[in-house]
Amino acid sequence: SIEEASAQLIDARADRGESEREAKLRVALESLQRQFPAAVHGRVHELCEPVMRSQDAAVAVALGKNLDAIVVDTEATARECIKYLKDQRYAPQTFIPLDSIRPKAIPDRLRQLPGTARPVLDVLRYEPR
Repeated sequence: SIEEASAQLIDARADRGESEREAKLRVALESLQRQFPAAVHGRVHELCEPVMRSQDAAVAVALGKNLDAIVVDTEATARECIKYLKDQRYAPQTFIPLDSIRPKAIPDRLRQLPGTARPVLDVLRYEPR
């Protein structure tokens, strides 16, 4: 029917738009990694992953917009990256400088919640830096 064809066309356009967005994000990151090879580590979703696939959606919700954030070594590097992206006319990006992270201890009571609720750090696999 025409309605089904229209719905498929709308879905295809949305998929193409998402693919173009992902391609632009990838190109921007690759450019930053060439400019600052030791200082730009990658996107959060590339640097950590849920221990179990069944936790993918929960981790994505918990990390929210930071899932696509770019992890860099310092705030100074983040500022340089922002300037570089602006000069090259890339879209703005979110950065997480490792030197600005101040982790807090997770209270034991949160690790002992009933059911399947867990702190997100307890269900992620990542390489500490």
